[in-house]
Amino acid sequence: MLTRVKRPRRRGYTHVRVILTMAATGMKCITILMLLGCAAVPTAAQSYCSLQVRVIDEQGRPVPNVMVRVLEDEERLQQNERHSGVVRFCDLGVGPVQVRVGGSGCRIVSIESVPLEWGKTVSQTVVYDGSTCNIDRIEIPAGICSIIFRFVTEDRKPIANVSLVPPARRTAPPISDSAGRMLVTLFPGETVQATATATGYTPAPIDQTCSGNASRNARWRDQFVMLEKR
Repeated sequence: MLTRVKRPRRRGYTHVRVILTMAATGMKCITILMLLGCAAVPTAAQSYCSLQVRVIDEQGRPVPNVMVRVLEDEERLQQNERHSGVVRFCDLGVGPVQVRVGGSGCRIVSIESVPLEWGKTVSQTVVYDGSTCNIDRIEIPAGICSIIFRFVTEDRKPIANVSLVPPARRTAPPISDSAGRMLVTLFPGETVQATATATGYTPAPIDQTCSGNASRNARWRDQFVMLEKR
């Protein structure tokens, strides 16, 4: 006759297994709660600059402090002229914009339809040479006027070899060049009254006075003089 021997129950074993099971279940709950919590908290939007314009010369060197304009939707204009060669425009949309580099109407470089992208900074490099645009680099003594006479025909073609009778005191060159130009310098209050003459053309009168109180642009100017063919 077989007798079943009962194994002695290990004290605490059942309790340990229950505790481990509860701990594992608790970890799963915590993990689920953490995932739900992360999904419920919105992430902060990342800020960015829409456009970066880099202005360089033909040698690749940065060109500082030149006017940079950005036109958006043909209405909204932004500009910056105080920079070290890199300008950032941070609050544009996603539509194409126009970038213009240069000021005072001299050698302006214009780039049309520069595309923008949401969440990304678009870089645009512009090669600009404004070395001949700064009229302030031409030193004109205070009050003195420099007038470039430009002798032309009725259809705006230049007339060479025009001379002034009587000749002005300070003229360079003494006759107009192949582009019809002649530079006359006047002191404040001085007047040039002469007749422009050229072979085959009817003489034209010239009467210009230098006002020492005029603005710099008024004292350094072009003056067109039209001569009619005989």
